[in-house]
Amino acid sequence: MSDLVRISFTARNLHLISIGLKTTTLRSPAQAAKINLKVGHTGVMQIRGVRYRVTHVGLLNVDEAGGRRSIWNSEGFDYTGEPMFAQTMEFLDGNRKLHLYRFERIW
Repeated sequence: MSDLVRISFTARNLHLISIGLKTTTLRSPAQAAKINLKVGHTGVMQIRGVRYRVTHVGLLNVDEAGGRRSIWNSEGFDYTGEPMFAQTMEFLDGNRKLHLYRFERIW
């Protein structure tokens, strides 16, 4: 059985996840410590009654994460515009590493 994972999201991001437009999230080391899912491990989160498999990919820079365009798409920024958080812009600009989590709906 997978660990239950708790990740906080804004209402906008919850909506994007629920309609399949957001499939990743980026978190600082302090945020990742609170999530408490080891790198390479997978857990389960529940959003609005729907279960998602969450995998902690690791502490990465934008290139290691697949590149700026890939992250832009997986974060749903084509639909929302610029990222809301400064740490995300710093990551996309190549100026910091963040923990990458990927999630997919469990059918």
